[in-house]
Amino acid sequence: MLAGGKGERFWPLSRVSAPKQLIPLVGRESLLEQTVSRILPLVPPERVLVITSRSLERVVKKRLGRFKGVTVVGEPVGRNTAPAIAFASTLVSAREPGAITLVLPSDHVISTKKQFLSDVRRAAKAARTGKLVVFGVKPDRPETGYGYIEAGPRMSSLGPGLFSVRRFVEKPNARTARRLCRSRSHYWNSGMFLWSVDVLMDGLKEHLPSLARQMETLRPGATKSALSANLERFYSRARAISIDYGLLERSRNIAMLKAGFKWDDLGSWISLERLLPRDGNGNVSSGDVVSLDARDCVLFSSGGVVAALGVENLVVVRTETATLVCSKEHAQSIRRVSETLSTSARLKKYL
Repeated sequence: MLAGGKGERFWPLSRVSAPKQLIPLVGRESLLEQTVSRILPLVPPERVLVITSRSLERVVKKRLGRFKGVTVVGEPVGRNTAPAIAFASTLVSAREPGAITLVLPSDHVISTKKQFLSDVRRAAKAARTGKLVVFGVKPDRPETGYGYIEAGPRMSSLGPGLFSVRRFVEKPNARTARRLCRSRSHYWNSGMFLWSVDVLMDGLKEHLPSLARQMETLRPGATKSALSANLERFYSRARAISIDYGLLERSRNIAMLKAGFKWDDLGSWISLERLLPRDGNGNVSSGDVVSLDARDCVLFSSGGVVAALGVENLVVVRTETATLVCSKEHAQSIRRVSETLSTSARLKKYL
């Protein structure tokens, strides 16, 4: 499970010390805890590996303390998803060569757990044939915040709901997103993958050979201090690159599973409109909120009261130390607030 990142689009609730995956945006548990709970019917805790940042390692371990056996490892520096997955795969391979590995982001919402587990089982069967399996979600709206997958012909020999992949599509503009949403062959790229660590290694050797060579410097069986030194060396040399761009967009050994589960990556505050009930005026509220003649707003409080009077299409978030007010059309740009705060010595404390 990948549990790094800052979750800047959920400021001010999400902070550097408590990013998106560690906060209970939907439900009582954090998104990370929900992700671990969701997979436990298939994978026991001792086979769950969480990769986070070194600065969050302690708090992640504490948050997952009830899941006895889960391993948490902190990266010394973030290098995007390809190095993180390569590093994690090295640890898995040392324990069980050729293991089938499921890669999951830790900050998504999946509301149909049984269907998710069923889809993972089907993907695992395809992975055992030597494929790199990606999970594609059929769009129900034009979305500019997601990448897309263009599916090719069905791969019936691998099982139901599996397709070849023609290409990966970068996050589109609004016009292109509308076209892709209408298409029968395009799916959202969920960022969830399933493959054999051996097949992954073969793919990295072909498409990211420098990263594959650097993986050989990691010796998980060494002493803790030696492994720490190797880890520092690996991350100091590893190029920051996503697994999508570095491997998946270049490989011909890809299969896409059409996901049957309901999925949302919670890209911004307005994502809550899809997951929480609305009142008669279209408002979504959480915490101590009073709305009077307010319409189509997202109102969230984790400290104090939010009172909205005669306003429309706003996002209002209050915590004990900071308040956000923005129009919904700017919700995807909230990270600009974090960028501005980071330039001020006086305001950095609010990050």
